Amino acid sequence: MKDPDDRVTGSIGVIRDITERKEADRKIKEAMDLKSQFISTVSHELRTPLTIIKEDIALIMDGAAGRIKASSVKYLK
Repeated sequence: MKDPDDRVTGSIGVIRDITERKEADRKIKEAMDLKSQFISTVSHELRTPLTIIKEDIALIMDGAAGRIKASSVKYLK
């Protein structure tokens, strides 16, 4: 703000409370971290038994369990 002689006599400022926004951002980041952790855990928990099943099927296909029917090969593949 200036007076008629062009001298600065004051100023105007704008203050905005961003507390709610910061809290929302923190909650979003926390949720994203939890989501990532959940996906990682689920992926690991599924991958382990699926790997075992895949290896067992490979053994069966290789004949380690004896001869298998042609119709069974189709399902095992």
